Amino acid sequence: MANKLPIGAKIYSAKERGDILIAEYNGEEKYYLALVEG
Repeated sequence: MANKLPIGAKIYSAKERGDILIAEYNGEEKYYLALVEG
């Protein structure tokens, strides 16, 4: 399942773990697990 982030959301990756993404928008932070296929 894919999540849709609003335009202008800032996306960061964690230094400690490359599979964690942090999305910041509307003053909130959401954490996502990056799943890579291929």
